[in-house]
Amino acid sequence: MIAQSPEPVTSFRPIASNERFSRQSQIHGWSQEVLSRAKLLVAGCGALGNETLKNLALLGIGTVGMIDFDSIEVINLSRSVLFRKTDVGQPKAHVAASRLAEIHPEMQVTPMHLDLTSELGAGTISDYDLVLGCLDNIEARWHLNRLCHAASVPWIDAGIEASAGQIAYFDALNGPCYECSMSSSMWQRLNERRSCLLPAQQRAVPRNIATTSIISSLVAALQVQEAVSQLHHRFAPPQTQSKWSVLRSGDRITTRLAPYSISVLHSRRNDVCLAHHDTSIAIFDLEVSPSQISVEQILTYTNMDAVELDWDIAIALECPTCGTNPVCLPSFRVVASDLNCPVCCDPRRPEWQSRITRGSRLATRTLADLGIPPRSYLSLVTNNEHRLHCRLQKTNRMRA
Repeated sequence: MIAQSPEPVTSFRPIASNERFSRQSQIHGWSQEVLSRAKLLVAGCGALGNETLKNLALLGIGTVGMIDFDSIEVINLSRSVLFRKTDVGQPKAHVAASRLAEIHPEMQVTPMHLDLTSELGAGTISDYDLVLGCLDNIEARWHLNRLCHAASVPWIDAGIEASAGQIAYFDALNGPCYECSMSSSMWQRLNERRSCLLPAQQRAVPRNIATTSIISSLVAALQVQEAVSQLHHRFAPPQTQSKWSVLRSGDRITTRLAPYSISVLHSRRNDVCLAHHDTSIAIFDLEVSPSQISVEQILTYTNMDAVELDWDIAIALECPTCGTNPVCLPSFRVVASDLNCPVCCDPRRPEWQSRITRGSRLATRTLADLGIPPRSYLSLVTNNEHRLHCRLQKTNRMRA
């Protein structure tokens, strides 16, 4: 027996019955205006992402961006409501965007066919109110957490297995983040995936998850419900904000189908979490594209001494027989053929570097050469370890 709610479920405001969102607008405390103005970014357009995107369109979210670097395969069709057989081979993000436009033509959709671990800048994240993670590996979640933290944008992670799933809310400025809750085994898997000893193709091997559309739809519903609650809690009129129950940063909801269970777990902030260590650093804006400015130029302009990267750069490839060949290869662009000498076919050993200093050979290379995507937030450092965050902005000229 369901207990009677102390608040009326519907407000029965005078709404025309033929309005698209009239039924949900009658829910007590509901603000369709909040949803129509909301800007959400969905990272991952697989089985889980499909259900999340579908729900956002049905609810009337005003602006939705979607990111995925993958293309549709036949195996996706049994679990992805937005994909058809004729879509096989097409980019997931673009097909998903076209289907959302059919469901909710007034929705502003922005598909991005890219890899968020290497091609997404935190500035793009900052365009959105909330990010929904529908990812299938730790590396992508780790990167998304860092990007959201840099952009000061909260995010809701979601993950699924065969008959279980969970969502978690993270607002790194106000509590624990995803990285705070990572276990030693998760760190081991992350480090294995990001290993400099492996070429990019081997590091990017996806994890095949046995699952069905049932758990995808269930977890996506929880994720979108939390998104609706967070949006109302942040943007609705004060008199209705209290009607919405929300998760705190670091809270997670787990659910299982065999046996049936659902629970809410709480986590604490890790005082030594590296994602939190530099939140008070000064910020400097540059209106410039990564392809239009070199390391030397940006260091001179900001009066700093080095650019620090979250990834390694191969600055040389050494063959024991033929000698050393200078290069500039971000670790995520190193392929198997790079590790074999083109002359004698012997294995070549990369020399790695993640701090590019003034006057060094790589200082003449552009930021794009180092793998820095547009609208990134850079970490700059002096010889005395004073730090500055530099945000690369949209326009193509440098601010005087």
